Amino acid sequence: MEKVRSISDKFLSAVEGANATTLKVEGLVGMDFSGMQLAEAVGHYAQDNRDVILELDSVGGYISDAFTFYDQVRAKGLRVHVDGYGTVASAATIMMAAAGKKRSRLSPNSEYLIHNASGGDASTLDRTNKKMAAIYAELTGKTAAEILTLMKQDKPMSAQDAKRMGFVGSVIELQRLAAIKTQTMEHETIKVKQLFAIDRNKALSALVTGEVELEFDASKDLTQKIGELTEELKAKSTELDELKAEVELKDEAVKAKDDAVTALKDAEAKHLEDLKTVTSDVEKLKAQITTLKTAPVDPKVKATASAPTTDTDDEPVFKKQTAEQRAKAFADASNEIIK
Repeated sequence: MEKVRSISDKFLSAVEGANATTLKVEGLVGMDFSGMQLAEAVGHYAQDNRDVILELDSVGGYISDAFTFYDQVRAKGLRVHVDGYGTVASAATIMMAAAGKKRSRLSPNSEYLIHNASGGDASTLDRTNKKMAAIYAELTGKTAAEILTLMKQDKPMSAQDAKRMGFVGSVIELQRLAAIKTQTMEHETIKVKQLFAIDRNKALSALVTGEVELEFDASKDLTQKIGELTEELKAKSTELDELKAEVELKDEAVKAKDDAVTALKDAEAKHLEDLKTVTSDVEKLKAQITTLKTAPVDPKVKATASAPTTDTDDEPVFKKQTAEQRAKAFADASNEIIK
C-alpha cells in the first residue's frame, strides 16, 4: 500500500512504495525547495539499501543549491535514480547529474538545457561555468572545452538528443493506451444493481434492526455464463482441429510435390548419363569408320579379291566383293545406323 508523506511543501513530497520511495520534486531550485533538504530526504529513504527515485521537473534556480545536492549525494554514495519530466534545465541538470548517466532518464516529450551561469561578477561566473563543465564532462565523456561550447550556445535539447550526447542514459518508454486501459480494468470493481421483493414482516424487521435477510440464487447467472463459455470453447476447439487437419493436408501435398520433383530430377540425371554413354559410343564408331575409309588397301588383297573365283554360284555375295566394296558397304551400313 503506497503512503504519501509531505516532507516540505507542495513542491516536494514522497510516495513510499513496497520496493522503492519516489520523491516528487518541482519548482525552482533554492527557492521552492533547497538542495540540502532534498539530499537529506534522499538519504533518509535510501537507508537499508532501498531504491530512491527522484521525479524532477524544474527550469533551474540557484546553482549553489544544485552543487550542494550534487556533493551530498556523491559524498555519501547515495544511489538515487532521477527521472526528468517537463523541463530539466540549468541548475536542475546538475542535480540530475548527481545520479550518473546510467540512472538518469528523460520522458520522451521533455526538454533538457545547459547554459552558462549568470548573476555574478566575471570571476565568479567563470569559476562556476568551469565547475559545471567539469561535472558535464565526467557525465558525458566529452572534453571540458566541448561542454563550454555547448553551454555558450544556450540551446534546449530534446530527450533523444540529450541521450545521444550522453547527458542521460535512456528515454522513458511510454505505455500504449490499450495497455494502460487493461491495467486500469484489473483494479475496477463491477457493481450490479438487483431488486429483491420482501414481505411486510421483513420490512418491519429491517426498520427495527437495520438488517434484512434475503435469499437468492447466486449460481444461476454464473452457471449460465459458464455454459456460454464452455460452448464457445468447444467451438474454438473444433475450429482449431479443422485448422490442424487443413495444415496436415497441405503438408502431405507439399511432400508429394517434393517427391515428384525428386523423381523427375533422378530421371533427368539418368537420362543425361545414358545420353553421355550413347554419344561416346557414336564417337567411337565414327572414328572407326573414318579409319576404315582412310586406311590403304593391301595390293595383294585387292588382286586376290578381283581375281576370278571358282566358288559356286550359291556362295554368299560378300565373298565375291572386293575389299573396297566391302568397306564401302560397311560404311554405308554404319551411317544408316547413326542416322
